[in-house]
This record gives sequence, structure tokens and C-alpha cells, in this order.
Amino acid sequence: APDPLEAAAQLHFQSLQRDIFDDLQIDFASVADVCALHGWAISELTWEAGAGPERRKSICLGLVFLLLAHDLDRDEAHGYWEYLALLRSLDNHYVTIRALLAFARRLRD
Repeated sequence: APDPLEAAAQLHFQSLQRDIFDDLQIDFASVADVCALHGWAISELTWEAGAGPERRKSICLGLVFLLLAHDLDRDEAHGYWEYLALLRSLDNHYVTIRALLAFARRLRD
């Protein structure tokens, strides 16, 4: 059976993919595109985060999934550090640490 936390994180990422990344033609499954509009995506995510705490939590969980599930090379993947910085600035509900702790517990068990 799929892990419920992983499924939830993936669902939140798919929402971001559909609502933001697809419109900007950003495909994290392909090779890093130097022309991808990651700066624009960061702006869109920041704007979306203004919708309230639940939307911020959703964005944070989606970004956690993005950073863990997609093999982004920190040196070559344009936007990696910007997404990580956005996650850090938005996450005043500790979604990142709670998700990482939950994933770690699942790996240990």
C-alpha cells in the first residue's frame, strides 16, 4: 500500500505542477533547462502563498516532495537553491521538518 504521507506530498506537488509549473513549461522530470522560467515560478508560488496558511502549508509540502522525489543536481538544476530558499521563508508551520521526520521514521521502521 502506498505511504499516506508520500501520497499527500505527491498530491500537493501535482497541484503545483498543474497550476504553476505546467503553465511555465517547467518539467522536473527532464534534463535541467537553462531557459526554464524558475524565477517566474518562484514569484507565482510566493503570490499563491499569500492566500493564507493552508495554501502556504500545501506549497511547502509540494516543494518538499519536489526536492526529495526529483533528482535535481544542486550545481546544475536552475532554481534548486531558489526553491529551497522559498521553502525556508514560507514554512512558519514547520511542514518541512515534520515531513522529513515522518519520512525518516518510516525508513527506520
